[in-house]
Amino acid sequence: MTSAPRSKARPRPVARFRHGGPSLRSRLVNDATRLTVKQIMRGWAINPALGWPTGLVDKAARLLPSPSHTDAQPVRLPHCGAEWLRTTERQDCRKRAVLYLHGGGFVMCGLNTHRAMASELADRSDAAVLNVDYRMLPDSAVTSAVEDTVDGYRWLLDAGYQAGEIAVVGDSAGGYLAFTSVLSLAKAGLPTPAAIATVSPLTDASPTLHRPDGDGCPMLPRSALRAMVRYLRHCHRRIAVDGKRVDLVSPLREDLSALPPVSIHVGGRDLLRTDGEVMADLIGQAGRPCELHVWDGQMHDFPATTTLTPEGERALSEISWFITRHTGPGPSGPRNPTPVRAA
Repeated sequence: MTSAPRSKARPRPVARFRHGGPSLRSRLVNDATRLTVKQIMRGWAINPALGWPTGLVDKAARLLPSPSHTDAQPVRLPHCGAEWLRTTERQDCRKRAVLYLHGGGFVMCGLNTHRAMASELADRSDAAVLNVDYRMLPDSAVTSAVEDTVDGYRWLLDAGYQAGEIAVVGDSAGGYLAFTSVLSLAKAGLPTPAAIATVSPLTDASPTLHRPDGDGCPMLPRSALRAMVRYLRHCHRRIAVDGKRVDLVSPLREDLSALPPVSIHVGGRDLLRTDGEVMADLIGQAGRPCELHVWDGQMHDFPATTTLTPEGERALSEISWFITRHTGPGPSGPRNPTPVRAA
């Protein structure tokens, strides 16, 4: 794919934040994840095309207790399902809305696995959240997931929200969708949302990005990331949209000059830490405002453990503060620490 021309906008410094840790609870969660999730991911990486029952992950998550402070209503988008999450005490939620995109490597997870995280954002941001159950591999291309994301954004606009009242939030593969979908809005004739917030975003769906050696992430083994990239390419060679081969888009190679303010959170031991750091630098070079938060000792997608670790709680509070700051009247006081240095 031909690289998009870089914007000639004046570069802006990236606001960098360093958060200490890990706490004892975080260490325990990291150890438990290393012994369970990471080993399962290693097994999956041996042969992703084997027909693993990845859909069972989200089905099993139905057994998790539903957040007591949030009401969930089903929504039907043109090609997929979604759910509308609102805090029970504030059913109108007219101030702002969040378009939420779950992670899972484009092959697993869904509404059930990420309902708790999306509900926390609804509560902490005083927002309504549209949690999108976008189409996934192997049956649908990643471009179909981007289309579902844009459909979710249209749904929010049709529901009466202005673009300046909407934030797009995604974790891991959902972070990739957050960037690619917002970049595609102009082509669809839609206005840009007020903000993007991502956690451990995948920003380069190719093996070209240099990531640090080692396998220290407690959740995501390097073998699984390599296998996911190969599987993506395998599926896309097989899938055609409108009779044409589907190309993978890398946000790192797109013109980022039209992005709204961005907040990126990565763990210090996150296998995708480099993805977030490189993306932040490129956003700054494109002249757009960006925050980069690095959480020492944390694994990939650690805010998904928000009810288990204080770092997850704090990260979601930071994201919620960022959302409220850019989509309406700001919060009563800043929660984020002083930047450690400017880019």
